[in-house]
Amino acid sequence: MKNELTNEEKASEIIKTLLDSNKIDYQELSDLLKEIGIIESNSNLSNKIQRGKFSFAFVLQILEATKKNLFIETLKNKEVITKEHFIKSFMEINEVFRKTENDEIYETLEKAQNLLYKKIGLTNEIIDSIFNMDYKVKHFDNPTEQDIADFYDEIKKENEVSILANDLYNKIAKL
Repeated sequence: MKNELTNEEKASEIIKTLLDSNKIDYQELSDLLKEIGIIESNSNLSNKIQRGKFSFAFVLQILEATKKNLFIETLKNKEVITKEHFIKSFMEINEVFRKTENDEIYETLEKAQNLLYKKIGLTNEIIDSIFNMDYKVKHFDNPTEQDIADFYDEIKKENEVSILANDLYNKIAKL
């Protein structure tokens, strides 16, 4: 059984990531699209984005409306995966971690875990700091799915702050 997202799921996750990272809900997106002459109800947007079945022209309209010319820079070299895929993959990696004492296998598993973090769009600063987070130390000897879901939420929130800090730094550097 493949653990990969379909193209529709990827398209949906990319648009949802764009909206979430800019704190734009469907009603606001509807209003922004209306400003550029595109009439879409928030329920229609929600359905269309959830299904992941939309044209590239629709993506360009969203980018124009949200003033994100190349949002790809936010996602560069990152394949977006869902929270559910993250939890499942993390559980699988953790299971093998607990079964081995071989340093080479352990090193490969750490690389797999770092790749998993990149697949959810974490910045390098956040990935580097994960092992210093108190939360991880408390829960990851034998984590439950809820532990991993909570951890996912925490690191995604930390990642948003890291991205905002980097954006602020870049704006100030351009002054």
